[in-house]
Formats: sequence, C-alpha cells, structure tokens
Amino acid sequence: MIRKLTTSAVDAGTPLAAWLSSRLGVSEEEARRRVEAGSVYLDGRRAHDPGTVLRAGQRLAVHQAAEASAASWRVAFEDAEVLAIDKPEGLPVTAERAGGRALDVEVAARWPGATLLHRIDRDTSGLVLFARGGVARKRLHAALETGRIHRFYAAVVAGAPERDDLRLDATIGPDPADPRRMRAGVSGGKPALSLVHVERRAADRALLTVELVTGRTHQIRVHLAAAGHPILGDRIYGGPPAPRLLLHARRLTWPGGRAESPLPEEMSQL
Repeated sequence: MIRKLTTSAVDAGTPLAAWLSSRLGVSEEEARRRVEAGSVYLDGRRAHDPGTVLRAGQRLAVHQAAEASAASWRVAFEDAEVLAIDKPEGLPVTAERAGGRALDVEVAARWPGATLLHRIDRDTSGLVLFARGGVARKRLHAALETGRIHRFYAAVVAGAPERDDLRLDATIGPDPADPRRMRAGVSGGKPALSLVHVERRAADRALLTVELVTGRTHQIRVHLAAAGHPILGDRIYGGPPAPRLLLHARRLTWPGGRAESPLPEEMSQL
C-alpha cells in the first residue's frame, strides 16, 4: 500500500521522521526506520535522511508494510544475516519512479534495515541477495568484490554454440548510438567476464548456464548477443520473439550459504 501526503505551511521546519510519526501514527523510531529502509519518497526522490527539514507544499509517498504482504516474490533463503529473494520478471529491483513497486522497498518494509547487495534487470527473474544489518552488509560486500559470491543464470538463446564451454570477456560500455543499450568491445568499456556452459541443444536454440564473474549493466545479454546467440525475448539486443526475456538468476552461493530457484515453466517448455 502506498500513502500519498503533502506538507502544509504549519509543517515547515519539522524534521521528516517527526512529521511522519505524527501523520502515520507510528513511533518516531519506526518512522526513522522507514526512511532509512528507502520506503519514503520526497518530491519524487527517495529520502535517505530522517532529519531532513520539510518545507510547505512538498509531496511524500510512503510505501507501507501492507504492500509487502501482497508481494509476488518468495523467500528462497533466510538467516540472521542474509536474505535471498526470488523475484518475478517485470518487478524492478529498485524504484523507477515514485509510487511504483520495487523489490528493495517491499523487502525493507518486511525486514527493516535489509539492504540490496546487487541488481538484476527488471525483465530478468530469479535470485537477488540482501544483507541484514551493517556487519553483514560489509562482510557480503567484501565477498562480492573479491569474487566469493557466485551468480549463475539460465538463458535460452538463439542458435546452439559449437563448443560446450565459452569464455566471453569483451569489455562493455555504453552504446554511443543508443542510450538504452550497452555494447561489447566499445572504446573505454569496462572489463567483463561471463563463463558459459551449454546445458541442452536444439536445432535453433540452446539452454545455457552463465556464471556472471563481473557485474556490468546488461552483461550477459550483451555478451551473448555479441557472440551471435541473443537471448530469446530480448528486444533490445535482437533476440527472437518470446513471451518474456528468457533470462533467470538460478543459483547464488556465498560464504556460508547458497540458494536456488527453479527454472520458470516458460523457459523449460522452450
């Protein structure tokens, strides 16, 4: 549930958390937690500081915990430090505009203080990792930066690679011709590495497992398209038509844990 509010002249000069406390009927500590969890938007932008001093005529959108109860995601793993959330395709990981659904907002509404560790595209389904608390966040960020968190994706692609295993390491950067796209091998691109294994072959398509070693924007989609095997349903990078983008974050492993997500039916059928 999203509650929309507007400040008046009498509210000017009031700290955000104190104002939310009185308007929502919650404690000031609870209001502060909601702001820090990213559940509050101020004039269309996510608020981060509970002490922000308000002005008259400002617009607020508050994502309340009731929204999470109707969420279409599931918990694939949970302990005191880590959450692995299985996200459906079509749900953005972070908010794209004030008032829209976003996985990180819904997760933080249910587990205050939970923070996102990495992202997947809106149209990609599957596993996303969250840290619970500052100590866990530092530990897991360090593991991510040193390659101790392993991310495996399933992709259905056009054509069948000749070899069972591929190492795709073209650099990736923005496409100068199209701001929506990234491009492999572009001048000034960042190093990127995807490790590909062919699971199944058919005459005109293949099911791949791809380990994402680095984490560049659209990395798997760009690397596979550049290799001549675009993902089915990928309208940006030339994939053949399909009911959706057939890319799924299937398995995550990290120091002390792992999570898996079953292959979506529309992918297994193809």
